[in-house]
Amino acid sequence: MTKKNQKFVSVDASVLGFRKAVPVLESNRNHILASKMQVAMAELDETEFDDYKDMLNLYTETIEKEVDFLTKTLKLDEKQVDALYDLDQDDTIALIMEVISKIMHITLSEDEEDAEDVEVEEKKEAEE
Repeated sequence: MTKKNQKFVSVDASVLGFRKAVPVLESNRNHILASKMQVAMAELDETEFDDYKDMLNLYTETIEKEVDFLTKTLKLDEKQVDALYDLDQDDTIALIMEVISKIMHITLSEDEEDAEDVEVEEKKEAEE
C-alpha cells in the first residue's frame, strides 16, 4: 500500500493537550482495535456481579483497555498517556466514542446524542 492510498480521519483530542486535530489512520488495525474496545465496553455494561472484587477487576481491566486503545490509535507519547490517565471517565469515554465513530463512520443520531447526555447527567447526579 502506498501512502497515497491511506485514509485518515481527524479526531479532536484537545482534552489531552493537542492543539490541532489528530489524524487517525483508517486501517484494518484501527478497525480491529475499535471493535475490541466496543466489546470490552459492552462486557462491562452487561456483566452482573456477585462479587465486588470481580467488578473492580473488570472495571480496572476496561480502563487499561481504554488507555491502550487511545494510546495506539492516537499514537500518544508518554506525556499524553499521563494526561489520559488524569482524565475522568466521562471525558475518556467521549474521546473513545469520537475515535470509534470517526474510524467506523458511525454517526450518532440526535436521539442517541440526547440519550447519552441524559445518561451522563444521571450518573453525575447519582454520584452527588
